[in-house]
Amino acid sequence: MSHQDSPQSSVRSGNGDRTEDTKARTPLREENVESEGPIDPREDMMALAAIYQGISEETLLQLGEKKTAKEAWDALKVMNLGAKRVKEVEVQALRWELESMKMEDSESIDEFNGIISTVVNKLQALGETVDEKYVVKKLLRSVSSKYLQIASTIKEFGDLSIKTIEKVTGSLKAHEERLRRYDSKGDEHVLLAKGEWKARAESSRSNEKCQQDTSGGRGRGCGRGHSKGRGGGRGRGRGSLGTS
Repeated sequence: MSHQDSPQSSVRSGNGDRTEDTKARTPLREENVESEGPIDPREDMMALAAIYQGISEETLLQLGEKKTAKEAWDALKVMNLGAKRVKEVEVQALRWELESMKMEDSESIDEFNGIISTVVNKLQALGETVDEKYVVKKLLRSVSSKYLQIASTIKEFGDLSIKTIEKVTGSLKAHEERLRRYDSKGDEHVLLAKGEWKARAESSRSNEKCQQDTSGGRGRGCGRGHSKGRGGGRGRGRGSLGTS
């Protein structure tokens, strides 16, 4: 067998005719690879060439110097089994992450929707199908408390089977904008209310101080604003003296 016909060189040569020929024979070669009977060296070499022809150079390097097609095939099965298990674990982890995801109070609708989309895209890249209806329901049941009312309205009066993620996100963002406008006005009312409460507190402290001064015998300064009370006190005093 010449150097040009070796399995390793056939991977690098990129010969189109040889590739199609080996692909056509691959099922037969796989059967021969699995066979436990006597192995024809030429057939085995052709099967090995077919295996090398259908894998990447990175995988070829991982196979090392396998001398027979069966050795190469067994190694590939182990590698593929490991890759499959890794994929299953990764899919399971992403599914759990998506299901347990909750929106933080500090997050906006766009931010939370972006996090969901990132996980969905990773699942799809692994070959998983993620139904849009599931994503819509997931978004609605995972929003923070300030969106619960609008989320309940969408679920109660909207047909979720025909709702797209774009429409639901649009409704939530409209509600978000209303909340933002309300909060900005609410801040003004809060500031006004704080001023009123401050004035009341100062007035209350002043009255308490006045009452304390009165009970301690220092009522002249406190009673200046109450002329009626002061006059009444004097009249009662004179009348009492005259009677005696």
